[in-house]
Amino acid sequence: MGVADKQNRVWLLPEEALWLLERGSLDIRWPEERFGGEQIPMSLEAAYATLLGKAGLTLERYNVYAGLKRTGYTVKRSETWYDHQIPPKVHQALRTRREVSVPSLWGVFRQALASIFAPRGTGFPATGPLLAPGIYRNYGDIYRSLSLIKYHKPEDSFSETVVDPSPPFRITYNVWKPATPFKKSAPPEPDFRIAVLNARATSLPTLDQIGTLLDSLPEDPPVPDKKMEVKLRYGYRNVILAIVDTGVVSYVRFSDAAFGQEKLYLRKARKGAKGGHRKGQSRSGSK
Repeated sequence: MGVADKQNRVWLLPEEALWLLERGSLDIRWPEERFGGEQIPMSLEAAYATLLGKAGLTLERYNVYAGLKRTGYTVKRSETWYDHQIPPKVHQALRTRREVSVPSLWGVFRQALASIFAPRGTGFPATGPLLAPGIYRNYGDIYRSLSLIKYHKPEDSFSETVVDPSPPFRITYNVWKPATPFKKSAPPEPDFRIAVLNARATSLPTLDQIGTLLDSLPEDPPVPDKKMEVKLRYGYRNVILAIVDTGVVSYVRFSDAAFGQEKLYLRKARKGAKGGHRKGQSRSGSK
């Protein structure tokens, strides 16, 4: 915590100093010239009034910082802490901003109907079953032929152009889990990226704002061997919104996941217990 200079002095950020003062690990005193050469300890209330508003620190940002620090997380400011900062190229591939639009209900139905009734080759009537005549040796072949609508592929939108999301939908903190080996000179990739929002001053983000925020993050594809639930939860990139409402913090995760790439029909069903009875139980009760 803090940065040391050549004179072995440690310089703390406002949130770090306020956090240490709350814990009782730091003693902050007023300047001597303000009280006739006498160093007066600064109270916690005075520290809040003095440090909040300094170097971009707000009460909402400090609430999130203090809550994460209390639970053991390593929390550092992101590169986009200030509104004028541009996200750096931390990876070779960053996403460009995509034109995100919400299709109308009629547009979805029209696309589905056009796919269903599209020409399927000779020998297939205009009206009839969805499956063309043929030999299907397993359910996978049937489900693949029923895939009518194109699904979203996150990897198709990768680009080297840096995206600059508009405030306040910018990454505020990079967070690492408590057990993560951390080195200041070479920090690992953060486990979480958090954007802090004031619920009283910010409305619900639009799809375009969320898309732009996700596009500013580096590529982080899921591990193929992970469970389907984990891959869909984290996706190819994800961000956590810390929404602060008068001191109460709620965390919401948004991720760019590829639901269409998870072929549920290829998964084998779990085998149930034989006979439908638990182990150690008999079929008939004792008389």
